[in-house]
Amino acid sequence: MDHSNRNKQLWFEIQKQVGSKQSTVGNWKTIGFVPGFGTTTEPKSYSFTDENVSTGIYKYRLKQFDFDGSFEYSNEIEVEVDFTPKEFVLYQNYPNPFNPTTKIKYEIPSVTLRQAQSDIIVTLKVYDVLGNEVATLVNEQKQPVFMKLN
Repeated sequence: MDHSNRNKQLWFEIQKQVGSKQSTVGNWKTIGFVPGFGTTTEPKSYSFTDENVSTGIYKYRLKQFDFDGSFEYSNEIEVEVDFTPKEFVLYQNYPNPFNPTTKIKYEIPSVTLRQAQSDIIVTLKVYDVLGNEVATLVNEQKQPVFMKLN
């Protein structure tokens, strides 16, 4: 939106296109609001964080409401989000030291091109302080993912 001649914003409605097939019409959902600064000659910055996303491509737009009751839509923007892990990560278990139960989080990165036809074999074992194997928690093929074991 061109704000050079329109510095009378009351608020902005943040909209996200939803549905399995994003199209150029319909399927817009309001996901938040940001108050405007009203009539001003100074440049202003606005921000909003969409906390409800996973890996995928999303479209967003603003609906600007002015003091006179009129509104205008911004151009749509497309955002690609990729939460696929980039490397193997094993996080510290918690609570620690071990109680009757503990949580262990780990990440498996996306497979390389030469491995693209198969999953990655993941083995997660628990050892005692003397180095003796106590349990095997995971020993199977897994796809790239963020995992949490209880």
